[in-house]
Amino acid sequence: KAIGASNTKTDLKEMLKEKSYFDSETFVGGPKLILKRFQTTVDSIMKDDHYDQARKTFGAMLRILQVGLFLLLVNYFK
Repeated sequence: KAIGASNTKTDLKEMLKEKSYFDSETFVGGPKLILKRFQTTVDSIMKDDHYDQARKTFGAMLRILQVGLFLLLVNYFK
Protein backbone atom coordinates (compact mmCIF):
# COMPACT_ATOMS: atom_id res chain seq x y z
CA LYS A 1 0.00 0.00 0.00
CA ALA A 2 2.79 2.44 0.85
CA ILE A 3 4.41 2.06 -2.57
CA GLY A 4 1.14 2.66 -4.42
CA ALA A 5 0.19 5.63 -2.26
CA SER A 6 3.60 7.20 -2.77
CA ASN A 7 3.32 6.62 -6.51
CA THR A 8 0.01 8.52 -6.59
CA LYS A 9 1.23 11.32 -4.30
CA THR A 10 4.32 11.78 -6.48
CA ASP A 11 2.12 12.20 -9.52
CA LEU A 12 0.17 14.97 -7.80
CA LYS A 13 3.15 16.69 -6.14
CA GLU A 14 5.43 16.68 -9.16
CA MET A 15 2.86 17.32 -11.86
CA LEU A 16 4.63 20.43 -13.15
CA LYS A 17 8.24 19.35 -12.65
CA GLU A 18 9.84 18.74 -16.02
CA LYS A 19 12.40 16.14 -14.92
CA SER A 20 9.65 14.01 -13.38
CA TYR A 21 7.91 13.80 -16.74
CA PHE A 22 10.85 13.82 -19.15
CA ASP A 23 9.55 17.11 -20.58
CA SER A 24 11.26 19.69 -22.77
CA GLU A 25 15.01 19.46 -22.91
CA THR A 26 15.18 17.96 -19.42
CA PHE A 27 15.22 14.36 -20.59
CA VAL A 28 18.54 13.84 -18.81
CA GLY A 29 16.98 14.96 -15.53
CA GLY A 30 14.54 12.03 -15.45
CA PRO A 31 17.10 9.22 -15.35
CA LYS A 32 19.18 11.15 -12.83
CA LEU A 33 16.15 11.48 -10.57
CA ILE A 34 15.42 7.75 -10.95
CA LEU A 35 18.98 6.85 -9.93
CA LYS A 36 18.89 9.27 -7.01
CA ARG A 37 15.66 7.78 -5.69
CA PHE A 38 16.94 4.25 -6.20
CA GLN A 39 20.06 5.05 -4.18
CA THR A 40 17.95 6.71 -1.48
CA THR A 41 15.78 3.59 -1.32
CA VAL A 42 18.81 1.33 -0.91
CA ASP A 43 20.38 3.66 1.67
CA SER A 44 17.14 3.76 3.68
CA ILE A 45 17.28 -0.01 4.01
CA MET A 46 21.00 -0.70 4.26
CA LYS A 47 22.09 2.19 6.48
CA ASP A 48 19.06 3.09 8.52
CA ASP A 49 16.61 0.15 8.45
CA HIS A 50 13.85 2.60 7.45
CA TYR A 51 11.71 0.25 5.41
CA ASP A 52 8.68 2.54 5.37
CA GLN A 53 10.72 5.40 3.93
CA ALA A 54 12.27 3.00 1.41
CA ARG A 55 8.81 1.98 0.22
CA LYS A 56 7.77 5.61 -0.22
CA THR A 57 10.89 6.52 -2.14
CA PHE A 58 10.56 3.39 -4.27
CA GLY A 59 6.95 4.31 -5.11
CA ALA A 60 8.06 7.80 -6.15
CA MET A 61 10.77 6.28 -8.34
CA LEU A 62 8.30 3.90 -9.98
CA ARG A 63 6.08 6.81 -10.99
CA ILE A 64 8.88 8.36 -13.01
CA LEU A 65 9.64 4.99 -14.62
CA GLN A 66 5.99 4.63 -15.60
CA VAL A 67 5.99 8.01 -17.29
CA GLY A 68 9.26 7.31 -19.08
CA LEU A 69 8.05 3.94 -20.35
CA PHE A 70 4.77 5.44 -21.50
CA LEU A 71 6.57 8.17 -23.47
CA LEU A 72 8.91 5.61 -24.98
CA LEU A 73 6.00 3.48 -26.18
CA VAL A 74 4.05 6.45 -27.52
CA ASN A 75 7.03 7.59 -29.56
CA TYR A 76 7.77 4.05 -30.74
CA PHE A 77 4.29 3.54 -32.19
CA LYS A 78 4.06 6.91 -33.97
